Amino acid sequence: MMAWNSDPKVRGLGDYCKKHKYEKGIFIGVYPGNKTYTVTTYGSTATLCKRAKTIGDVIFESVQSGDIVLT
Repeated sequence: MMAWNSDPKVRGLGDYCKKHKYEKGIFIGVYPGNKTYTVTTYGSTATLCKRAKTIGDVIFESVQSGDIVLT
């Protein structure tokens, strides 16, 4: 079982994943106007959480480097 996380974005993603029976979830949020973004990850177990975080980190770094353009 995944440890409790106080971040509302992670809890919301976790609730969505549980409802749809997903083991992992990665959410990319793009804020309008200032073109900033957030990457939130969830895994239903500690192992799956680490795997989702790895994917999220790759996405984050790809956006930072310009390989992925979100805007």
